[in-house]
Amino acid sequence: MKKACRFCIVILLFLSVSSFHPKGAPAFWSYTADTKKVTVRTYYKDRKGERIDNLHALKSHIEGGGKKMLFAMNCGMYSTTYTPVGLYIEGGKPYSGIRRCNTAKANFCLQPQGVFYVRTDGRAGISTVQSFSAKGVRYATQSAPVVVQNGKMNPKLPRGLQLVRNGVGIRKDGKVVLAISREGVNFHEFAQFFIGQGCTTAMYFDGNISQAYYPGRVTPYNASFGAMVAVVQ
Repeated sequence: MKKACRFCIVILLFLSVSSFHPKGAPAFWSYTADTKKVTVRTYYKDRKGERIDNLHALKSHIEGGGKKMLFAMNCGMYSTTYTPVGLYIEGGKPYSGIRRCNTAKANFCLQPQGVFYVRTDGRAGISTVQSFSAKGVRYATQSAPVVVQNGKMNPKLPRGLQLVRNGVGIRKDGKVVLAISREGVNFHEFAQFFIGQGCTTAMYFDGNISQAYYPGRVTPYNASFGAMVAVVQ
């Protein structure tokens, strides 16, 4: 397991990347996606069956297919060989199954463990591992912990270290909020961000190693990841 993983908005348009930084609160970059107008999905392997190594390669992969990558970041935790830890489904094909654990020693095992999924009709959601059903699911990635449930912070959530963290939330209207902190945040601050965006549920993807792509951001995007999530048009 990679040591880094350890199992580890003012919104102008639905296509806009937002910098959310109210006075006294941590800063985030986020993207709110209307799945009726854009596609949100995960990526792991390319057309040759080879792993897409980083965000730069993902952009080339997507735009080489005639589409535009509007936003992207890593999603879920991975092993030393970059294979997804826990459930991963892409294009309806399961690459790995659900992995259950319960310990405060690893983020991946914090409760409840969650699954971010996208159905065949494009609608996205977040489910606990216990209640997840793969029926009608085209893309899915497992991670933990679920930080927001029913619009409130998960009461079991530890405060945690101050790290750059990224994750996903689902608003009441079904829109998907993808976000990464611009500075170190703990789990409580991370959850509060998604609550502030109107998310009824939200899930942590990974931390410390996380990166995000959005137009205009200057970065090499060369960190290697397992699975990644992107907003595509």
